[in-house]
Amino acid sequence: MITGSQLFKARISIGWTPPELAKRAKVPLSAVARAEGSPGEPVVTIAQLNALVQALRAVGASFPPADLPRGGT
Repeated sequence: MITGSQLFKARISIGWTPPELAKRAKVPLSAVARAEGSPGEPVVTIAQLNALVQALRAVGASFPPADLPRGGT
């Protein structure tokens, strides 16, 4: 399971702002805030979480395979 903290760290490591991640993932800025602000599993839809992870991975962020969102590949 990917946590909000992992999403935050991945975003910071590539130098993106929350609006940049939202734009690249094509999700509302509020979804980025909810995802990163969650202490455990992000409180967003699976589709939004997959979009966030894919946007981050597209520019080099990595998540261990066990950390992929449920329903994701």
